Amino acid sequence: MSWILLAMMASGVVMDFAGMEQQRKLGRKGESAEQAAIDAQLAMTRTQSEDQALQNMINLRKNLGSQLAVQAARGTSSSAGSAFALQQESIGTFGRDEAARKLNLLSNETLLKNAKYMSTFNRLSAESQAKQKFFKNTLSTAGSAAMMGGSGGGASSGAGASTSSASQASAFSQWRESQYNKKVG
Repeated sequence: MSWILLAMMASGVVMDFAGMEQQRKLGRKGESAEQAAIDAQLAMTRTQSEDQALQNMINLRKNLGSQLAVQAARGTSSSAGSAFALQQESIGTFGRDEAARKLNLLSNETLLKNAKYMSTFNRLSAESQAKQKFFKNTLSTAGSAAMMGGSGGGASSGAGASTSSASQASAFSQWRESQYNKKVG
């Protein structure tokens, strides 16, 4: 009777391992999807920033062109006096706007890159927790199997059966851990 219970415990460990593997695979797929979405958002942010820079340059040229046209209509020189100061102010405003745009882009890129790192960290954390739970359950099962082997049931009884069952459970746990490490590594 105890061998049937030991077999059931072993099959439970195998099922736990299979579930943990499925959870790990799903976690990796989820992380890949999340990181692809972050990459797309990063590309969109860069494109929007480049478009804004282009629009700012177009607006600066229109502004300078308008100023030159007004000054030419008035018959004033655009390279001196208040006309020149207006041009320099427009160019200075453009420069400040570009600096702010670049800082905003850098900030957004940093936030998105950090989101990618957090995605990886969260997946690794979940995998670590699943692995710890699996090994805790496996050790608990092995301990139960060792106690059951020493209870006198089955083909043999006494201390020899307890040691045998405990060593079998320990060997099984070591084999399962090596199989998991091969798949993870």
